[in-house]
Amino acid sequence: MPKHVGALPLNTQGLKGIWGLEQLDNTGASFWKLVSVFTVSGILIGAALSVLIGPVHADSLMASFYTPVVSTVTLLGVCGVIGFSTALNVVIARAIEADLSVLSLVDDVRECIPLLRPAPKVLLSIILPMLLVAVLTGPTLAGGRLGLPLGEAFVVYFGAGPLTKLLVLLLLPLMSLAWGIGMAIGVGQIRCLIRLARTIRVEFLQMDRYCALANPAIRVILIAVSIVSLFPIMMLYVDDAVFSTQVAKMVLMMLVSAVPLIVMWSCPVLILRNRIRDRKAQELHNIMLALQGQDVTLTLARPQNPDTPLSTADLLTHQMFIESRWEWPVAAHVQKLILFGLLPPTTWVLSAGIENFMF
Repeated sequence: MPKHVGALPLNTQGLKGIWGLEQLDNTGASFWKLVSVFTVSGILIGAALSVLIGPVHADSLMASFYTPVVSTVTLLGVCGVIGFSTALNVVIARAIEADLSVLSLVDDVRECIPLLRPAPKVLLSIILPMLLVAVLTGPTLAGGRLGLPLGEAFVVYFGAGPLTKLLVLLLLPLMSLAWGIGMAIGVGQIRCLIRLARTIRVEFLQMDRYCALANPAIRVILIAVSIVSLFPIMMLYVDDAVFSTQVAKMVLMMLVSAVPLIVMWSCPVLILRNRIRDRKAQELHNIMLALQGQDVTLTLARPQNPDTPLSTADLLTHQMFIESRWEWPVAAHVQKLILFGLLPPTTWVLSAGIENFMF
């Protein structure tokens, strides 16, 4: 049996040094409480802003796009995403430490814990470009819609009223800040998991515990799939061809940008899988040598009397057991991935069916 390494740190290491989230984590609020309170609060704030600000100026070139419905949906969506993303960052940072607690039953993981804390340079290198993108997104889309160069698009966009100013100067930067912090937390988790995948002991009797190493990657994939599945509902609610086209472009951009993230999250799983594969191959080779009468050391097969050699039946049983061990540490997630993988196309088909039925 592997040695017990003791309790992991109580404070969430992935949130250390991130003001606001660290204090929020210290409240000890549960997963559902954090997500529900922050998401609902964000939506309510968006609704209040929609009433207070209203749509853009009627004489603005942006009035044809930011209709009252689009303005309301935009504020509700952006504010809701800000609240949801803020809570999600805390939840994801906590969740990986629960995964590490499972893996600590196999081997010592304490040396990997400090890697969870995002370095300040990582935070800045991710957040600053995302803030720049947040400021440029609205005017750039407006310029593409109106056929204007970026400089003129900025003038038109900022002159459309308080709504566009609020989006560019406050709400979109806040959303990008939340996403950037989440990405920085993810980078720390990937570093931690890669180190762990390279060093953790391979135990054939505890293969089910290695699924915990794949949990963060599966968690990110399921969240991304769930978010993408919401866009068809948004497009169904707003009867605007241009709005639908831009939402479709956003979905495409999200899918393209998700590819490198999925690759990075898959690296620890692939590393551990290769180690398990090599360990299995070595064990099966040793069993073959033992069947040929050579004196070799096997991982699990132990006679009751150490001086008694293993029988052929014992060796064949051990061989069948080793061959039955799945190399990929994602066995517990296959059904979940299949079900969630069907979610986006299902929502698109249902949305199209409802739209054709109603209109």
